[in-house]
Amino acid sequence: MNKKFKSAINKQIAVIGLGRFGTEMTRTLFENGCEVMAIDIAEERTTAVADFSTHTVVADASDEATLKRLDIASFDAVVIAIGGNMQASIVCALVCKELNAKNIMAKAQDNKHAKILQKIGVNQIVIPEADSAIRMATTIINPSVFDILELEEGYDVAKIEVLPSWINKSIKELEIRKKYSINVLTVIRQDNTFVNAIADTVLMENDKIIIGGLTDDIRKFIYKS
Repeated sequence: MNKKFKSAINKQIAVIGLGRFGTEMTRTLFENGCEVMAIDIAEERTTAVADFSTHTVVADASDEATLKRLDIASFDAVVIAIGGNMQASIVCALVCKELNAKNIMAKAQDNKHAKILQKIGVNQIVIPEADSAIRMATTIINPSVFDILELEEGYDVAKIEVLPSWINKSIKELEIRKKYSINVLTVIRQDNTFVNAIADTVLMENDKIIIGGLTDDIRKFIYKS
């Protein structure tokens, strides 16, 4: 087991399976302050993520005794990113559920795999690859983010909840563009009506907003807000 720590750790996450998806998930979470335990049955894969994970464990994560030993229920979220072995993924999800793991997320190979995981009770399921890993990691880091999408290289849009400190204030008053280098593109009210995001638009409780900007600015805002 490899072990090291980063400062300002926010959440403890277990990532099971270190293919492309699991590797990108581990990297994104770790680089944004989470404590990440990276687990894979292949030692070379755990070695490959050693520089951007808190712990690495070589183990068969479909084994109940292993997950008990790792105290899987103590993590804030468990990401099952097992690649080509659908059976191992399903068994791992079932064991995690039986051990009362919180906020189980999983990668599915196809719709059939996704339906099985859904019946087990997995909280969030994606049919990836790496871009989905970054999006799922973002929802772990900041639950107020509903989605994030790269429109073109270097430019992102995201749908987020209005920050509590923004409620009953206008876009002009908040100086969002000046402070964060991002633009409010649209405001979505609680009844799902869309409101033009002009300077005098007042943000209300339960509003959601679509923001856009350079990738670095959007992600800096999302991960720090």
